[in-house]
Amino acid sequence: MNSLSYFNTCLSILGTFFALRAWIKSRQVENFLISEKERLNKKIIVKLQYGSDEIKLPVDLRREEFSRAEVLGRLGMIPMKETSKRFSIDYLHHTDFFKQISLILEGNDDAILIIPCKEHEFNQFNIA
Repeated sequence: MNSLSYFNTCLSILGTFFALRAWIKSRQVENFLISEKERLNKKIIVKLQYGSDEIKLPVDLRREEFSRAEVLGRLGMIPMKETSKRFSIDYLHHTDFFKQISLILEGNDDAILIIPCKEHEFNQFNIA
C-alpha cells in the first residue's frame, strides 16, 4: 500500500510539472502569435520615383498582403496615358527589386517600397 501511495505522489508531481511546462509554452506561442499579427498588420507604401517626382499608390498595402504579384497588380491598376498598353518598368525585372521585397517582408515596422523609374517609364502613367 505504501509503494502505491509513493507512486501516486510521483505521478502527481510529474503531472504538475508537465502541465506547468505546457502552460508556459502556450503563453509563449500566444505572445508570438499576437506579435506576428501586429507585424503583419503594418503598412507598406509603394512609390514610383523619377528624380524628385514620385507617384504614391493610392492605397497602402499591409505586410500580410504584400507580395510581388500584389505590387504588380496595383501598378497595373494605375491609368495609362495610352489606354491599350500595359505598363513597363525595367527595375521590376532586377534582383534589387526582389531583394527589396524580401527585406520588407522580413521587417517589423512600416516600410516604403520605392521603385525607381526612367523618365519615359514614369510618364507612361496618367496621374492627374
